[in-house]
Amino acid sequence: MMFIPLIAFSQSTFKGIVKGNDGNLISGVQVEIQETFFKTHTNQDGVFVFNKLELGSYQINFFIEGYEQLNKEILIEDK
Repeated sequence: MMFIPLIAFSQSTFKGIVKGNDGNLISGVQVEIQETFFKTHTNQDGVFVFNKLELGSYQINFFIEGYEQLNKEILIEDK
């Protein structure tokens, strides 16, 4: 499983895409921010979005059955 960040900027929207190692988009992946209670799932296009995040670094965890869990750190900073 791969994670591709699309947008990470202040005033706090974070958007990304999840793909398999074969490059195919993966829907239904649980995406959670470890430091918060925020969770979502990827849509049919493998896209997820989190809104209203404060500036700082976050540990993002990705999980779906049949794939190894993926953990990535992101940094949301002022432009």
